[in-house]
Amino acid sequence: PEAKLLDVRHIIRAQPLHSAFNMSTIKILLADDEPLFRNGIAFLLQRETDMEVIFEASNGIEVLEYLSGCTTYPDIIIMDEPTNQLDLRNRNLVERTIQTLDEDVIVVTHDLALVADFPRVLLFHEGTIVHDGPAAETIGHYLKLAA
Repeated sequence: PEAKLLDVRHIIRAQPLHSAFNMSTIKILLADDEPLFRNGIAFLLQRETDMEVIFEASNGIEVLEYLSGCTTYPDIIIMDEPTNQLDLRNRNLVERTIQTLDEDVIVVTHDLALVADFPRVLLFHEGTIVHDGPAAETIGHYLKLAA
């Protein structure tokens, strides 16, 4: 199994999510290019009484389009490989936008340049977190695993 990087821009404490966010329902935007996987994750999230998936997208551009015209903003954005299959211009647009979002963003990616400036990156390998730290440090661990 391949190692994966996961960025967590904000730390969520070990307490019920609705308490961490001071709200009754956590609004989630979910982005993944695999419809079956995305639908499964959405189903699991919506089984939680304090979570609501308010939008599903298949890529980072659809996320940006939603955010530019929405009236209900998510509290958390979960994106799997948001720059996958995008041309360079749109990839860079997604990267710049992620950096400026006020919402909590979780990004699962193999795109090292995308996470290079993230304050916190988790490295998963064979189903276990093997490193948790600043991007440069975590990318270094990732490169050693990939060698």
